[in-house]
Amino acid sequence: MHPELLIPVVVAVAFALLRWLVPAKKTVDDGPPLTDEERAVFRRWELAAVGLFVLFAVALGFLWFGAFEILAALLLSQGPGAAFLFAPDTESLGIPAVFLGVVTSLLATELFLRAALRERHARFERYSREKATFDAGKVAVGLGWGVAVAVLVFLGYWASSVTRIGSGGIELGSGWPLGRERIPYERVRAVQLRASFRAPNGNLIARPHHAIVFDDGREWTTRGPLRAPIPEADAQAMAFAARRAGLSIEQVP
Repeated sequence: MHPELLIPVVVAVAFALLRWLVPAKKTVDDGPPLTDEERAVFRRWELAAVGLFVLFAVALGFLWFGAFEILAALLLSQGPGAAFLFAPDTESLGIPAVFLGVVTSLLATELFLRAALRERHARFERYSREKATFDAGKVAVGLGWGVAVAVLVFLGYWASSVTRIGSGGIELGSGWPLGRERIPYERVRAVQLRASFRAPNGNLIARPHHAIVFDDGREWTTRGPLRAPIPEADAQAMAFAARRAGLSIEQVP
């Protein structure tokens, strides 16, 4: 089965749900009917708006990514006593940047149209309402709030996944639930080099990575959902942690 064949079906169902949940506003009598000349002009503006939306989405996506990189650089400053730092890959910040770029491009496009059309913008809105099958304004607001909440959760998870290994212990990033914990080396029971891991579907995946096992049965690994192991750097950090804990690194299949 080809999943891409389901895309038209999903789109059709989504539009049907939008028409049912947020039906289009009725066009109010806010002036004389639109003329054929106005419709021809507004069709061109409608096509231009699509192009503007794409351009704004790309540009704003890059701007959001740059802002997230700056924030990440501030967050990832090692601080006193931190010898090694483990954080999600910076590239993963492109995920919220893309979604924010799309949402904020809706606002940017609307502001551009208002500035360009000026007094004709009300007539353009009437033209858009006459063609609409659902209330695009409510959908945009709902999408904006949904993306904002999802991005905040993602960034909270990202920040809480940072782990620092230093001379005084391990500042463990739990990821989820959000939070941090400092664990002394006395609580480390094993430092392991594992040759593989078991995927959620039960398959054994050959991918070397390190793990630290604590006295309460919990473990932390250099392999995370947003981080790929870096063999040389990870080996140095784990050798440091093993020395501090008075252990040798165990080889695990």
